[in-house]
Amino acid sequence: MAQQQIAIEHSAKARNKANELHSERINSKTWYGKHWIRDNKREALYRRDNGCCVYCGISFEKTKRQGIPMTLDHVHPRELGGSNQIDNLVTACLVCNCAKQHRGLRGFLKYLRSIGVGTTGIARRVRRQLSKSIVVHSAGGRKTKLKPISGKVIRIKMRN
Repeated sequence: MAQQQIAIEHSAKARNKANELHSERINSKTWYGKHWIRDNKREALYRRDNGCCVYCGISFEKTKRQGIPMTLDHVHPRELGGSNQIDNLVTACLVCNCAKQHRGLRGFLKYLRSIGVGTTGIARRVRRQLSKSIVVHSAGGRKTKLKPISGKVIRIKMRN
């Protein structure tokens, strides 16, 4: 089933604002870059979300053409007590991630409605993606399935 496109504008103005916010964070002392999560886990999360932003539905190919990096977003922000567990991380384009800022999911949806963006299906899609398992491939060729269950993540070793 094709993923529904949400009408979040990725105009040049929105991209410039996102890049400006991104640059500010890079220059701040609290920036960790891509090093707060291992690359194999990041790739597994991107695969779980089909390489699309869960908020607007834009794909990796389109973001690459538009010059928008794909990121991981904490649904419940770290500033508000959120964790780095897979049941709190989703794939988001830089424009959506910067627009969401430190808001939780409800606050972000409220913000989108206030600027005239339709939010039908976003919360459902986010929750559906958060409930899915991921398979992490280790450097040694082992596979580990991580399954979110009510706030805990269970590791299941898989055979090759």
